[in-house]
Amino acid sequence: MTMPNAKYEIIFDDGRKVPAAGLGIIGKLDAGLLKITEPGVYPFAEMGYSSVLKEGEPCFSLAYPGSFSNKRVARLGFIEKVLTNLEEDVRTNIIVNSCIMEPGDSGGPLFDMDGRVIGTRSYIGLNLKENYDVPVDVFRIFWLALNKPQSYIKLPDADFNAVKNPVAVKNVFSKTELEKQIIDYQKKLNRYCVKITGDNKTISGTLINVQGFQVKKASSERASYIISKILK
Repeated sequence: MTMPNAKYEIIFDDGRKVPAAGLGIIGKLDAGLLKITEPGVYPFAEMGYSSVLKEGEPCFSLAYPGSFSNKRVARLGFIEKVLTNLEEDVRTNIIVNSCIMEPGDSGGPLFDMDGRVIGTRSYIGLNLKENYDVPVDVFRIFWLALNKPQSYIKLPDADFNAVKNPVAVKNVFSKTELEKQIIDYQKKLNRYCVKITGDNKTISGTLINVQGFQVKKASSERASYIISKILK
């Protein structure tokens, strides 16, 4: 769905709508980037690092699953494992976690418990426990390539320095504490999960900042990027 140079409409949590354009996509990694084309100041979530995630760490997702009539839903779970093999496809570059997915969750954000984006929802298996997300480090490593409106059949040039000094998760809560705090996290982070519409289809996406990347933009445009998945 997120195709280079295609036009999209971003729908914020408060109902505001703004135009966006498709930038780069890497099909084999299920990673795509869009940019809001209307100047302004937008909310954004900080990008975390997927390379520092450990088995058993808590995480949660936000999306608009169809079974809830397009209402925002938070799903709580834990990291099971992180796989990275950039020579292969999306199935070997994934975060396996216990945050249940269903149609409508695709492209939505996966957060650590500091509210940082650690992945985007990608696909599910036959078992409800088989939930797979694209690691956010994929976007960091291929950031410059994804900023170009191009569809990459082969993997573009990678910048591994972008994940050289990762910041680890600081807060680890018990499951009981997480259940108490998840509602507050959902309210705080709702505005970072948006809807993307085009070609009579809708998926989710995540507003992020671009601090630390080699992209020269005015401060008012700093948060005008959306990461998401590809819907075929």
